[in-house]
Parts: sequence; structure tokens; C-alpha cells
Amino acid sequence: MPCSGRLDEPPAQITETERTPVEARVRGGWDAFISYSHSADADFAPALRDGLHKLAKPWHHKRAMRVFLDDASLSADPTLWTPIARAIDTSSGFVALLSPEAAASIWVNREIRQWVDRCGSDRFFPVLTRGELVWSEALGDYDAQRSSALPEALRGVFAEEPRHIDVRWADGRLGLTLNDLEFRDAVAELAAPLRNVPKDELIGSDLEEHQRAMRLARSAIAVLSLLLVAALVAAVFARNNAVRADNRRVDAQAARLRLESLNLSNRPDTGFLLAAEAYRLRPDSAASAAVVATVQRTPDLRRYIRAHTSRIVAVGVTTNSETVVSLDRSGLLVSTDVTTGNTLATAEVERNGGAIAMTADQFIVTGLAVAQLRDARTLKVKRSWKAGDLKIFSSVVFLENGSAVFVRQDGMIASTSLTEPKELVWVQTPQKTTYGIAVVAGSRVVTYGIDAASGYTVDEMSTDDPSRALWRTPISMQPTSVSTSADRSVVIIGTLRGAFIVLDAGTGKATGPPNAISASAIRAIASSPALGHYQMVVTDSGEVRYIDAARLASFPGELLHAGAATALAWSKAGIAVSGGADGVVTILDTGLNRAPGATDLGLAAPALAMTADGARTVAVVGDEVVELSTPRVAGSRSTAGPLDAAVLPAAVPAAVPAAVPVAVPAIGQGVARRTLGRVANAWSVAVTAAGAAVGDEHGTIHLLTPTSAGGAAATVKDVTANVGFDTPVVALQAVDDGRLVSLTSNQLLQVWRVRKGRLVLDHTISDRATAFGMQGGNGVSVAYFEIGSGLVVVGLDGTERTRIPAEYPVSLAVAIDPTGRTAATADASLVHVWDLSRGVELGTAIEAPGDVRAVRFVDGGRRIVMVDSQSSVKLVDVAAHTSRGRLSDEDGLPFVGFASSNSSEAFVIVSTSGGAIRSLRRTLDPVALIHEGCALFGRPFTDAERTKFDLGKRDDPCRA
Repeated sequence: MPCSGRLDEPPAQITETERTPVEARVRGGWDAFISYSHSADADFAPALRDGLHKLAKPWHHKRAMRVFLDDASLSADPTLWTPIARAIDTSSGFVALLSPEAAASIWVNREIRQWVDRCGSDRFFPVLTRGELVWSEALGDYDAQRSSALPEALRGVFAEEPRHIDVRWADGRLGLTLNDLEFRDAVAELAAPLRNVPKDELIGSDLEEHQRAMRLARSAIAVLSLLLVAALVAAVFARNNAVRADNRRVDAQAARLRLESLNLSNRPDTGFLLAAEAYRLRPDSAASAAVVATVQRTPDLRRYIRAHTSRIVAVGVTTNSETVVSLDRSGLLVSTDVTTGNTLATAEVERNGGAIAMTADQFIVTGLAVAQLRDARTLKVKRSWKAGDLKIFSSVVFLENGSAVFVRQDGMIASTSLTEPKELVWVQTPQKTTYGIAVVAGSRVVTYGIDAASGYTVDEMSTDDPSRALWRTPISMQPTSVSTSADRSVVIIGTLRGAFIVLDAGTGKATGPPNAISASAIRAIASSPALGHYQMVVTDSGEVRYIDAARLASFPGELLHAGAATALAWSKAGIAVSGGADGVVTILDTGLNRAPGATDLGLAAPALAMTADGARTVAVVGDEVVELSTPRVAGSRSTAGPLDAAVLPAAVPAAVPAAVPVAVPAIGQGVARRTLGRVANAWSVAVTAAGAAVGDEHGTIHLLTPTSAGGAAATVKDVTANVGFDTPVVALQAVDDGRLVSLTSNQLLQVWRVRKGRLVLDHTISDRATAFGMQGGNGVSVAYFEIGSGLVVVGLDGTERTRIPAEYPVSLAVAIDPTGRTAATADASLVHVWDLSRGVELGTAIEAPGDVRAVRFVDGGRRIVMVDSQSSVKLVDVAAHTSRGRLSDEDGLPFVGFASSNSSEAFVIVSTSGGAIRSLRRTLDPVALIHEGCALFGRPFTDAERTKFDLGKRDDPCRA
């Protein structure tokens, strides 16, 4: 076919479809051949071909033009060149999609040469899709150095600058059709010379053909449409009604299950299963929030043990936190692995026993008249003791020397060595009836019971001479349980009236009045060996509560048992085990971060900072600056690597130097603490590579670095900021090893450099800043709120990049996302998200429960964490402006300090006015939470649940 020909005639009809082989398609010639790079224009080339086919197509023709487009991979088979060359030789026009990839393509250059060798530049139509084409008048050709999209085969081809079509605007756009006016114009500009028709005439013809085709089509189908319309309308109407009805039914059922799940605080397993079923039915934001709420409801809960069918009478956990032993009223004894929840062994003991005391690998269990020493994992009996004729054991404890002490209900006490097989020698105590015993220190123990003369009493005695009490304290309320603090300084008594009484272990005197914490009886008390004066209690209502014996304070707990809670044990590493009247045993992983850890220092932390990965946290507590390092270890409850011990250990051995890391046991990971130094009246802190920087209320920034000599102290280097007297440094953030950004209470935002071990002021960014955040792309960006101006974004050198006016005068929280494209500011309880490139707000403001005090971008800028004045944490998707969940401090204490990692699935730490340094770490992704909840609660619905909640035949949402 010649290079020019009559293209105004209708193209010859062909019977082959676009899926026929290349050889079949070239028969009869082509109106145009499209040459392109598969790597650059694999989407645009087919769209262009389809546009040329359809533009101004006569209604009775298959296509307006015959356009060749090889959409196979030519490099796969070199023998394909022959049909490609034949297609070029039989084409009337050549369209080259030019891009840097096309310029480098061997095949594109080869196709261009094939055309040029035959036709030169005649009917050659360049289309620029990417890169540059620059014509040089001096060269009379394209400038090869500046033309990144120029193939080698096009050099020297044109005698004068050709007109090319620039479609670079389409780069990256998918699904282009003639409905896109810009694309339609580009197709018409190319089709006009290919078809030898003026562009305006072609567009007019296209419109005319389209209208003609529509008239013919409407006429052709009118009769059939009239015949079918009634049936179709009726069918569609019925189907739409059915779909709407089904959707309404599913919506109503999901909403009902969602609300039911939120009302089941006393049955967290059932509540979770209902929320998971609601999410399965309708995975919307409301169901997602229900899943979050039900899983977050018991954040300590590790698993349920359902090996018993009758009331639990005693539980124990080995001191290494590896094994749980539980005993029910029927005498069934069960050993359970803490990590897996698997049953290790079962055994039968006396019915209606007793008590359990644990060591690292063995335990003593008491029946009515027989006590046994058993292996904790296998339950094999090692030794046995008898209470005596018609006598009943009431309790047993281990002393620090490894011996055991038993008490009987008749007030008799006996101690024995576990290594010497001797019979128990019983000695009468001052009490006539004894119900429980706890260890005070060494050979000293404390018991509670009844004396005919004194009524209810608590007695302390020495096992060396238990016949006389070292002190005796009458109790007005009936005692039900006894424990001593980890430091053995106080004795805690639980009572039938739901109150606890704290006695000084040295004198027996009450440290304060009885403290009522429940409307039902306290059934058991356990003290944390790791957290000093913190205790856990269980009540007749099935509730687990935490108390602070030193301050006579209590913290809200969780209702874990449908019936009464009956037994409790708490290990050094934070594993707590409770038993219930419903036969359920719960394992809780309190670590060091739950309610007991919330006040273990008794002081608020006004300043907190954390590295992006969450591995290091620096806190200022009192005048002490401490660092916590948390290595991530696989196998913990959350795959995100939890900081379950994101609180400061209550006690550090006095012999250990302050700057030496101290390992604190915790489940799944270890936590190391070191003291970096002391700073009085600190307001802010930043984590540096070597230690920390702390700003105080007098405008001084302290650079703290642990010394390497002996590790007994930290070097504190002070540099007084030039901000005036008594001007607190309210915020600090480290840029790198050598720079810091600070903000003072008189609105000075400044950059500091570390030079020769000292901090030197580099420059002042603003003197009217109220809050700032620092992250972002394009180098380091500092976003701050400036009084009278609004949001301002600058480079670290102070070069302004963006300024967005705001209607509100002050923002106390500012953040910028890692990409530097988005920033957030707080206006009271509203958080505004700004598109920095356009200077506009994204969507409506996001509302928090209280006034926002801290805000941070996480998850690569996709989400925002914000904390309000009552320490409630909310996670929000930036794009959708929808809440991903909320974490609330149970106490609702005022916010003091905040820190988080860069991931919402890792750590969020909030310090409250009550002294809490609380890790609220938890993923808020509903799918991940359902996976976690199913591992914890997963089971089928019971028949009773199916009936009560109208679940039909639904079985197990965790297997749906």
C-alpha cells in the first residue's frame, strides 16, 4: 500500500476479530500502524486505538479505521518481525507514541526505520506521551541532548519541525475513552490527517454519526422495548425491593448484634463473638468500633480455661509464670500451660478442698484432711501430709527458706521442710478458728480468723513460736482473704462487705479506715511481687479489681466471670489467674502496664518522649530522668511488638548503680531501665542518640548523656536559653545527633546545635508559636501554629514553605505527616487536617471527646492519634475522616504527657495527673482484632446464645 492514499473511503470490512493472529490482521492493509513501548504506554496505546476505531464511525461499519496495534510481547519471539514489517508496509499512516522508554526500545526504533526507509517522514505522526521533544532551528533537527523521548531512528528524518500531539497529561490515567473531552480532542487531532478530513468536519461527522446511530437504534428497539418494558420493570422492581429488604434485614441484624455486644460487659467472650458476627454481616465503621470496644474491654485477658464444670475453689501460678494449676469443688485438678493454654495434666483429689501454694515447678494442694506436694506440669504426687483425725486444712503458704506452713480451721499451725519427710507437728495459735495465712517476712506469718473473746482478728506470729501473737488486731468486718505487699510492709485484709483494710505489718495498726470498693464480698487478694504495694482482688460479683495499699486507692476493674469470682493468684512476671463459680479460669497478662502500673511511682510524668520504632522511651518522673529500652520479641500477644512494661519498675536493687540497665521480667519481652540524670522542675524531654535533652521551667535545656566510666552517673550539661528568666521550655524535639528544636512558654520557637558537647542557639524560627510538630519530606519540616497567622511550615533553616490562615487564635497541638504534604492542628476539641500543597482543609474537623492536648501522624501519615484533656486516645483515618477506635484511660484522669511510636499498632503512652504512665498499645484494625479475639475467645455460639440473640443456624463467627 502506498504511503498516501484515499482514506476518505469506508475501510474494507474484515471478518477477523481483534483476537486473531497478527498474520490474519494484516490482510487488506491498515489505515494506521501504532508503534509504542510496552513498558510506558501499555494502557494508553489500546485506548488510542479504540478511540480511532470509534470516532465518527458509520453506524453500519465495525470501525471507522483499521488500526494495527501489536499488544503481544515482541521480545518473546523474534520471528514475529515478518508480520509486523508486513503490517507497516501495508499501512497508510504511522503513529509513534514517543517516550524515554520508546526511545530506548529496539523494537520501536526498528519499526520507525521500516517506515522511514519506505516513506521517509511522509504521513509520520508523532505523539508525545512522556519526556521531552526539543527542536533546534540551528541544527534543523531535534536536539538529541535535550530530547529524552527521541528515538535514534528519528534523527535527521524531518526537514522542518513536525507538528506532534502532546498527550503527556494522560500519563498515569487509566480507562481513557471518548467520553473524556481532552482525550477525544487528541484522538480527533490525530484521526483528521489520517483520514484526510478536517478536524472540525470529523468532529461534526462523529456527532452526526452518533445521532444517526442512536436514532436507528432507538427505532429498532422501540417495539421490542415496549413488549419487554412491563416485565423488566416488574422484575427490576421486585429484585430491587428484595435486595433492599435483604439489606435492611442485614443492617438491622448487624446493628442489633452490635448493640448486644456492647451491653455484655459481664460476658466478654459472648460480647466479642456478637461483635465479630456483626462485622461479618456488615463490615462498616460502627461494627469496627464494636469489635474494638469488645476486645479492648479486657485488655489484660489472655485466655479462658474451660476445663472445669463446677465452682473453682483454688488457683495457682508458678513463680516462673509458665504453669497454672486450678482446683474445682469436685476435686478435679488441672495443670495448664500459660503460653499455649493447653491442658498438661489432670488429677483427682479430695472433694471440697482447699488451697494451693506454688513454687517454680511444684505446688502444694490441700484437700479437707490431706495435703499433697505435686509436680506443677505432670501433677505427680511427691509427698503427702495429713491434717489429723477429723481436722480440716484451711490454708498453706511457702516460706522464703523453702519450707511450707499449714494452718487448720481449729487454729492449729504446723511448718515442715520439703526435703525432710516428717509428719506435721501441730501447735495451737491464739486464734481458735483460722481461715487464711500469708507470709510477712522470714519465718513471720499473719493469719485471720475468729477468737471467742476478741471476735474477728488478724494475728502476726513467728513460726518458731506460733503460740503467741506478735501483734493482734481486732477487725469489725468479717475477713475473707489476706495478703501482704511485696515489700512486706503492710497486710491487706479483704472483707465480706466489699472493703479492704490495710494494717502496718510492724505494728498491726490500721493505716486508714476501711476502703469499700465493691457492693459484693472480696473473695481473694493477691499482691504483685514486682509492683511493690499493688494488689489485685476478686469479688463475689465476678469482678477483678486493682488496689494501691499504700495510698488506699483502687482502680476500675473488669467483670470476667458470669458468676462469683472465687480464687486468685498473681505471679512476679504479671500473670494473674482467677477462678469463678461458673468453673471458668481466666489468665490475665498484666505485665507492668495495667492499672497497678498506672501509679507505681505515685508521681505524674510531665514529660515523655519515644523513638519512632518504640524501642526507647524517656520519661521525667519527679526530678529523675529515666530511659526504658524494650527489645521486641516474637511470640507476644500482639504481632506489633508490645511495650507491655511501659512503666517504670517499682523497685531497683540498691546495690545496682543508677545508670546500669536493670532487667525487669515481663511476659514476652524484657525491659531495661537506666537513670540518665536528675532535672528539677522539668517540662519537656526529647530522645537523642546518646541519651536525652530535658527542658525545665527556667528556660534551661539539659543535655543528658550516660558516662562510660563505671556507669554510676550521667553527665548533665546545661545551656541557658536566651528566653528570659522563668520561661519554661514547654516542648523539645531532636532533629538528629546535633540539632534540637525547642518551644518556650513565651512562644519562642528556636533551633539549637550541639557543638563540642554544648548546646548553642542556631536561630529563632518564630516568637509567636504556640505548638509545633516536626517530621516530613523534602528535608526536615517544622510545622507550627503562630498567633495571628495560623499554620506555618518552614524548613529547619527557617525558610518558609507554607502559610495557612486559621480562624481560631491558638492551637496547643500541631503535627506534620512524614511526607510533608499534610498537617494537623487542634482547636479546642476539634482537629483540623490541612493539605499543605493546596492550603486547604481536608474534610470537616475531627471531634475529640475533650480538648485536644496532643496529636501525631502514624502509619506513614495515613492515620492520626490524638489525645484529649482526659487522656482519651482516638485514632482517625486521614482520608476517610472516620474513627478507627478509641482507647480511654479508665480513671479519666487529666492529661499530663504523651508519647507514641510511628505505628498505631505499637505504642501509645499517656501520663495522667494520677501518676499513670500507661501503655495503651493496641492495634485498632478490626480484622487484626478479630483474629486476636478469636484466638482468645474463639468458640461456637451455644444453643442458649442462638436462641437468646436470634442467631438462627449461625455457629462460629471465627470460622465463618
